[in-house]
Amino acid sequence: MTVWSPIRLSPIHQRHLDLGATIVEESGWQQPIRYTSTDDELDGIRKSGGLCDISPISKVFVQGEAVGQLAKELSASKVGHVSSLSLNNNE
Repeated sequence: MTVWSPIRLSPIHQRHLDLGATIVEESGWQQPIRYTSTDDELDGIRKSGGLCDISPISKVFVQGEAVGQLAKELSASKVGHVSSLSLNNNE
């Protein structure tokens, strides 16, 4: 049995297209993999810096009284390899 799963787009998907990104499907998301050649992009990052659209990266939502302590534990890098940690207060 095949399960249908929609293709997800990041909030800035159209901007990626407008900038000429090469798009691939990965884990149910359409994601840019490059805009120019790999060498040109690496050179640009080395000279100026770069940004990454992390919309497709897994997210965990937590709530409750112990959230502050959990955030302290995670931000103290006690959990293996943490490459990105975003703490949002949506109250």
